[in-house]
Amino acid sequence: PTNNASITVEQFIDRVDRVVEAYRWDEKFLLLAIYTRLKGVARMWLDASPTLHTTWENFADALRHEFGSDRDEAEIHFVMANATRKPKEIVKEYCFRVAALGIRYKLSEAAIIRYARAGLKHRELQQSIAA
Repeated sequence: PTNNASITVEQFIDRVDRVVEAYRWDEKFLLLAIYTRLKGVARMWLDASPTLHTTWENFADALRHEFGSDRDEAEIHFVMANATRKPKEIVKEYCFRVAALGIRYKLSEAAIIRYARAGLKHRELQQSIAA
């Protein structure tokens, strides 16, 4: 992830798996595509790695080992509780941003809605959504 809005390693691996299944990509082509698209710390990690990964499964395991992280409930609550609507942010954009965060942390739909309502910081809007 390049920032807090980036997808997690697990989401990246899942997305790649779905692309492979949908387009039936050859493993060598897949690895080449991934190697050329990595950025930031992931790119530096790959360039510094003494191992040349020749299978997607092996590479995915290495990614999980290096970049995987499980956030505890308190950290997730802190992030979600601080996901408030920014000045001049359209309500729809705010809701999608909070929903994406909630999905990233595998929260229930009810929990995502509760955090989204709380983060609106607009009493009348909160009440109309609750109705």
